[in-house]
Amino acid sequence: MSKQATSSIRTQLMHMNLVIVIVSIALSLVGTLYFSLRSERAALDNNLLNSASILSQVPLLQETLLGRRSIDELADNLAQTTAGTSDIDLILLGDTSSTLLYVPDRTLIGSTYSGTAQAGALAGNAPYTSNETGPLGSDHSAYAPVRDEEGDVIGFVIVGVYFRSLARVTVS
Repeated sequence: MSKQATSSIRTQLMHMNLVIVIVSIALSLVGTLYFSLRSERAALDNNLLNSASILSQVPLLQETLLGRRSIDELADNLAQTTAGTSDIDLILLGDTSSTLLYVPDRTLIGSTYSGTAQAGALAGNAPYTSNETGPLGSDHSAYAPVRDEEGDVIGFVIVGVYFRSLARVTVS
């Protein structure tokens, strides 16, 4: 009987060790995935913020908002910029009334931006990121104010990626 009880205790200990190993591996995988996704998100935010900051200072955007350059010239330039960049799905430019002067879908030029996240940029806040549903779908974007030569806010620029693009990257 003692041999059977010892065997039973040994079996129980083996099962418990197996469970501990499996749980440890699962926790390690979850932790690694969490930190990897978190660092990817930080890198994406940095990329979007830097892009929005740089674009907000491009003279072509400022001149278009001030009426000195044509919207078509701006649209051609930004369409080429977006097409040549794999990390950015959209660039939007709006004036202080939230009227869109550039949208990848040119039929939306002149329409009002449907979101509210641009309010901080129009208030002159430093560039920031936000999740929003805009005219072309749900996206994660950086918002930055566009200023004239005197430093007054004359509009906003949005640089973003669609959630559907983020899902494709996460799955692949």
